[in-house]
Amino acid sequence: MALVGGGRVARYAPLALLIPALIVAGALSMAWNGLAVVAAAESARSGRVGAAIGFQQTLLGVLVAGVPPAFAVVAGSSWTLAFALAAAGPLLGIAALRSLPEPSRIPGRKPGTSAIPPAAR
Repeated sequence: MALVGGGRVARYAPLALLIPALIVAGALSMAWNGLAVVAAAESARSGRVGAAIGFQQTLLGVLVAGVPPAFAVVAGSSWTLAFALAAAGPLLGIAALRSLPEPSRIPGRKPGTSAIPPAAR
């Protein structure tokens, strides 16, 4: 929204339009985290769900704190390199996730069962 017209649309938009747009943007930008926690729990072995979620959230916190400043340092010398490194992140994620077994194939997990307790679903 801010990119349209050099930011004029967002700058001069009435609050009646701007506030709902910001609420929707905020919700969409944060909604993925719930899915990430569920994915971590579903891919964990029985009895290791807490450790998987803890590791996932710790890694997320470290990356959120460290990547933006590192990106700024690299972008200060080369935008091309900065965006090439940013594009490499999802590719590394795909490579890492392909080596994980499907949740239904994890030892000790019965097909059709969930690592999430029924009350939390």
